[in-house]
Amino acid sequence: MAKTLKNILFCLTVFIPACCVLIFPALADDFATGKIPLNPYGIRSPNPYVVNRVIEDGNLIDEVIVPGRPSPPEGFNDQVAWVLESNVAAGTNIIANVPALTWVFGCSATSAAMMFGHYDNAGYPNMYAGPTNGGVFPMTNAVWGTVAINGETRALCPLSATRLGLDNRTVNGHVDDYWINTGDPGPDPFIGNWAEHPHGECTADFMGTNQSSFDNEDGFTRFWFYPNGAPLYDYTASEPAKRDGCHGLRLFVESRGYAVQASGNFSQYIYGYNGNTQGYAFADYKAEIDAGRPVMLHLEGHTVLGHGYDDVTSTVFFHDTWDYSDHAMTWGGVYLGMPHFGVSVLRLAPIAPVPPAAPALMLSVYGTTVVGLWNSVPEAAGYIVSYAPYPYTGPETIGSFDMGTQTWFSVELWRGAAFYVAVQAYNSAGRSDYSNLLYFIMN
Repeated sequence: MAKTLKNILFCLTVFIPACCVLIFPALADDFATGKIPLNPYGIRSPNPYVVNRVIEDGNLIDEVIVPGRPSPPEGFNDQVAWVLESNVAAGTNIIANVPALTWVFGCSATSAAMMFGHYDNAGYPNMYAGPTNGGVFPMTNAVWGTVAINGETRALCPLSATRLGLDNRTVNGHVDDYWINTGDPGPDPFIGNWAEHPHGECTADFMGTNQSSFDNEDGFTRFWFYPNGAPLYDYTASEPAKRDGCHGLRLFVESRGYAVQASGNFSQYIYGYNGNTQGYAFADYKAEIDAGRPVMLHLEGHTVLGHGYDDVTSTVFFHDTWDYSDHAMTWGGVYLGMPHFGVSVLRLAPIAPVPPAAPALMLSVYGTTVVGLWNSVPEAAGYIVSYAPYPYTGPETIGSFDMGTQTWFSVELWRGAAFYVAVQAYNSAGRSDYSNLLYFIMN
């Protein structure tokens, strides 16, 4: 017995170190090369929502799903942030007039609707063209209320997802054609039953959100990223089987009659995520905010809309699609258990200026004084008053004078004077047509 025990101990002393020699180098190699365990989809990524990794033109590309999360996780109420006033010199900046929306048939589509709702208030007025709030997108979606669908109560907003009857819509919209229940894989309700509505008016249409034809469950949107951290511009290689949500942003903009800058829409992992050295940095985010452009921030399992920062603490301020408050986290940090891993950036092309509309002129005579008044014209930088003799004998005016932004003139005239007079508005694109042509005779 003693001899047997001695043999067993001898074998263990030889076998265990041998195993260590074989196993430890393998583990060390994994850590040395930055490898991490496989996620649920068999992809070596810290993000459990990377569902596929492919090689295109020699580059690895990650396909990432953002699932529907209509309700916040625990601890949500503790995350409301006090947003600082903008003071770029002191390291803070907040974009004004960025709507806060509650979850409307997909967090990515809702975040995009907040972005375009901002632009609707910031010089791109056709982003929202509905009748609510005089045609100007409101700062929350409370005005549209909620609806019960298959046992779920969902908030409404036509800029995120259109629906029959919403905003006076008289035909089927996104919700009617694609929505069943959160997480439902489809097939979508319209398939085999009625004609699909033409895409238009809402972000979810163009981003592929909820659409089983793009392999999205209800609430889901997909985005593609380069694992090395480089920006992936306007990805379309997955179509027609799938739709990149970032490409959908461009499609929505173009559907509204606007344009995106060259290389103006891209998704990108943040710097350092999964060890990359080319990612999107906090400084890049600050530059977008300073340019007045909100940024979609992707968390593992959720999308929010960034609209400000505090440079001192590397804090980002955002709307999270679950209430109308501001929220905050450290750049690249964790919000409600969801690590921040990437961004989607959209840069709109400036609207080409056009000459302003013509003013409407009226004259009043007080003794020997003639007073001309006209309405202020939107987009006008100034006004020019021109006059010609009466009766008019040729195309040229006798004279003109620049009124700057003043919308009236006053002139003393002599008895018997008779003139035609008109006014034009102007800006960097040129002059308007003449206003109505009036004349006066000083008796």
